[in-house]
Amino acid sequence: MASIEGVINWFKAREGKVTYSMTNRMGPNSYDCSSSVYFALMEAGFLPSGTAVGNTDSLYRLEGSVLQSIGRGEVRKGDLFVSGVKGGSGGSGGSGGHTGVFLDNQTIIHCTLAPAYGKNGIVTTPAQGWMGDYSGLPVYYYRLKNSTPTPPPVPTSKFKVGQKVHFSNSATKWHGGNSINYDDMMRGYNVSKINNDGSLYIRTLDDAWGGNVLEKDLMLFRSNTISSNEVVKLSAAASHWAKEM
Repeated sequence: MASIEGVINWFKAREGKVTYSMTNRMGPNSYDCSSSVYFALMEAGFLPSGTAVGNTDSLYRLEGSVLQSIGRGEVRKGDLFVSGVKGGSGGSGGSGGHTGVFLDNQTIIHCTLAPAYGKNGIVTTPAQGWMGDYSGLPVYYYRLKNSTPTPPPVPTSKFKVGQKVHFSNSATKWHGGNSINYDDMMRGYNVSKINNDGSLYIRTLDDAWGGNVLEKDLMLFRSNTISSNEVVKLSAAASHWAKEM
């Protein structure tokens, strides 16, 4: 099955090593935005090897077969953006649009030429202002069909669900700036969930309240080893809550 990691790996292997050219766009030393996407799609198995390398307008014609339209808020790693007026983005010598790949919802990797910003070739940039939206072009977002998704990170922690935690008076702020009161600091807490971002979701022993703390902010309360139902507290460096998921 085709892999979105293959698309990203194609770009990453050439990042900072190739230049942008619409004249010499077939590699291996230079590409333009759409040729790089085409070569990455072939490398990763979404298009047959030897597929004619088109432009942004021909990418639009892959809707339904290779590309599935999605909303901006749905965008995740491995999704594509294509900008330009459909049916007209291939005009002006093929320069009527832009395209690239998302590394996450806010970051893209793409082949571009922006000398004022020191960019020439395959680069990683913020999505906003770099997708063609800077010039007022409409931007469309796509998920590659029949792809192997990137597996979510497996949360790891030295703490386990069911372990007890409480707060010391070194914890002073919630995430966002609200104060933690003394009663909150001194209560006993159970670790009830380990989040993908490495934070730990905790609840009071009477199940009355829940929130997230960071593992790096926790320390053992009674011993130097961690076991089931061990009591832990925040370390002296802890100052705020982790963002609640």
